[in-house]
Amino acid sequence: MDEIKVSIAILTYFHEEYIERALESALNQTTDFEYEIVVSDDCSKDDTINIIRKYQNLYPEKIRLIEHLENVGICKNEFDNWMECRGEYIVI
Repeated sequence: MDEIKVSIAILTYFHEEYIERALESALNQTTDFEYEIVVSDDCSKDDTINIIRKYQNLYPEKIRLIEHLENVGICKNEFDNWMECRGEYIVI
């Protein structure tokens, strides 16, 4: 596998209405380099996590999920997300 050039960092918290569109947008990019999508969910109680899992199952080589089992807040959620990014560049 080629080295990951770009990590797409996505933070979620009660985003069931938007997360599918965000993931589709990231997956539909045309690139000539390897990228990953790192999604960090801050213990959403809606259907956000199930939508992310569905996409992770469809694209396991592209999507990585950080699932917080309790609410950690935006700062820790973002920190944990960025610590998992393996790309040379991080886009948010």
